[in-house]
Amino acid sequence: MRSANHAKKANATTLAAIVQFAVRRCGSLHEAGRRTRVSRAAIASICNGKTQLPRRTTLRKIAPHTVNDSTNQPYSWLDLETIAQTSLGESALEVLSSTASSSQSGKQQQLEEMQPVLEELRGSIHELAVVLKTISNTLSSRPFISFGKPDNNTSTSSAKQPTLGERCEERKPTFQEQSWLALAIADEDALKSLVLGCEPPAVSATAESRIQKIVAQVGVPVQYPQAADAVVTVYIQEDLTTTGISCQKILVVAQNENQGFGETLKQINYFRQELNCDKVILTAETVPKFEIEGFVNQGISVLMVSREYKG
Repeated sequence: MRSANHAKKANATTLAAIVQFAVRRCGSLHEAGRRTRVSRAAIASICNGKTQLPRRTTLRKIAPHTVNDSTNQPYSWLDLETIAQTSLGESALEVLSSTASSSQSGKQQQLEEMQPVLEELRGSIHELAVVLKTISNTLSSRPFISFGKPDNNTSTSSAKQPTLGERCEERKPTFQEQSWLALAIADEDALKSLVLGCEPPAVSATAESRIQKIVAQVGVPVQYPQAADAVVTVYIQEDLTTTGISCQKILVVAQNENQGFGETLKQINYFRQELNCDKVILTAETVPKFEIEGFVNQGISVLMVSREYKG
């Protein structure tokens, strides 16, 4: 008897019409979505006949808000599913009766409509692949540099210079290039290690607890053949009992393996004057002891850093 009722209901109406009537009872599509807790897009798809066989969970949520004209009671979700399956079966017969050429034409039209989207997606994937490859090459060719306490066992290896015909990405970066990278990505803890770990310290240990902020600017432009490596700005609270903040600018110069003591000192003095820096830190990989003493006598702090390669 129940199956007979299902068949009668299927002949009388369609799932789309039932859901459309439920939406009208709710007052609007938005209100129907709120009451049934089914997305408005899903309800609209059923009303327009695009979704011929909804999920059972969807039918369970919609069923209490429908009305069976013959009983004035809500449809059960099983009734709705039977109606949907009956309509689907009729649609399937219509599709099977259509010619193979029309089916092929429809598929071809869908492919043509999707072609611009696919092309845009391919372009995005290609761009992403290029970016990932660039990052991978950069990381594999960039050794890491750590700012810390002086290391007496510092490596003395020199940077390999590219020869004619050699690929540029195979060249290991120079110590200067490593320093630029390290300063560019350094956080406040690394910068504190830099200004406190050099000899003599650029910031006194007593002022460490009063450091409010510390930032680094890499590649500072000046009227010189090349930019200054970096300027570290330290903001220090003048007194724990006051709110006054003093600003201390520290010039950071990375050792150039092709420059001697005199050239390095001349360059440092020029940058210090042009940028009006209070202190100077020279980061170096290998510096003779007598040169370190010479730099210190000129008011320049020296930080010996270690060079580590990964992979």
